[in-house]
Amino acid sequence: MMLKRLLDTLDGVPEALHEFYEEKDGKFHLLAETEDTSALKSAKDHEKEARQKAEQELRDLRAAEADKIAKAEEAARAKALKEARENSDLDALDKSWKAKFDAMVAEKTAEKATLTEAINGEKIKSVASELASDISIAPALLQPLIEARLSVELTEGKFNTRVLDAAGQPSALSMDDLRAEFVGNDAFKGVMKAGNASGGGATNSNGGGATNKPFAEMTASERVALKQSNPDQFRKMNAETQGHLNRI
Repeated sequence: MMLKRLLDTLDGVPEALHEFYEEKDGKFHLLAETEDTSALKSAKDHEKEARQKAEQELRDLRAAEADKIAKAEEAARAKALKEARENSDLDALDKSWKAKFDAMVAEKTAEKATLTEAINGEKIKSVASELASDISIAPALLQPLIEARLSVELTEGKFNTRVLDAAGQPSALSMDDLRAEFVGNDAFKGVMKAGNASGGGATNSNGGGATNKPFAEMTASERVALKQSNPDQFRKMNAETQGHLNRI
């Protein structure tokens, strides 16, 4: 700090330096007659030390306050946690999160079940359609009946078709067994392909246009020929086929 030789007032001058000024004629004069500058230097050093000490005390005070605040916050958290435990708030929070988790699991389970059901349905339709087309001239009529006899199981990551019994219960029947059951059912012989029909469904007729085909497999020209050559047989076979279709 640069000391001025003449001041109107000592305001702003550190109190430790006031002794080095003399008031004369309403002014403050720096004592120039003294040759001892050590006192002035000592005063400045004292002022610097006092300032540094005050600054350090302020830092220490701030650190102490910060530590005090941290300890108070920790104590408040500990108290709140204790009260929460005593009031079972944590149990309520746990239950809330568990309910949320259970709901999410249930949603994913439902999505998986829906997807599995869709895959099963497509698998059953595909197998039933293939069998119905293989044995029948009217696969659309037999397919729903075959579908009702099938189920799908997921085994080792693969979807496998299982044959159900007539009551819709799991069985040891194979697809070949199911095929034989439908082919051997007299109720379906009118819509079976040639070579699949069994029993007395095959019909012989006399005269031109004679055929052993089931009526449903005859072409238009063959039916016309049968009607012309054997009208009674034509009416019988036609009525028989319609009766089978109506019963399906």
